[in-house]
Amino acid sequence: MIPVGPFTGRLSRDPEFSYVQPSGAPRWSATVAVSVPRYNSQTRNEEVGALWIFLQVWGDFAEELFERNYQQGDELAVTGRLDQYTKTEGEKKDTKTHVVPLFIQALRRKNRTASAPPRQQNPAAAGGAGDDPWGQAPQPLDPPF
Repeated sequence: MIPVGPFTGRLSRDPEFSYVQPSGAPRWSATVAVSVPRYNSQTRNEEVGALWIFLQVWGDFAEELFERNYQQGDELAVTGRLDQYTKTEGEKKDTKTHVVPLFIQALRRKNRTASAPPRQQNPAAAGGAGDDPWGQAPQPLDPPF
C-alpha cells in the first residue's frame, strides 16, 4: 500500500453508507474533488482542474464517518493509503484504484439545518434493538450540581 496525503477536497455528492451482504460489514464511500494546477500549453497559462478521488472505508471507521454526517460540498482533509481491486466478469477485467482514508477531518461544512440521516439496521446483527445499548437515542444528562 502506498501512503497518500494529506490532501484537501470537497465532497462531490453525499457519501454512501450501507451494510454489505452477506457479511453485514459496514461500508462508507465518497468522492472528493481536489483542485490541482494544470499547465495549458495552448494558452501558456496555469489553470485549475479537478482530480476526482474515490474514498472507501470498511468496518468501525465506516460507521464513525457515517455518524459525522458529511454532506456534498463539505471540505475535508484526508490522509490515507492507495488501494486497488480487480473485478472480473467473464474475460473482462476492471481494475479500480481508490484511497482508504486513515484520517478525515472536516475543514469547512456547508450550512445545514437538517439532522443526521436515520441509521440503517445491520441485517447481520443478531438480536433486537433492545439488546444494543448503542441502538437507543441518548438520554439528556442533568449537571451534577
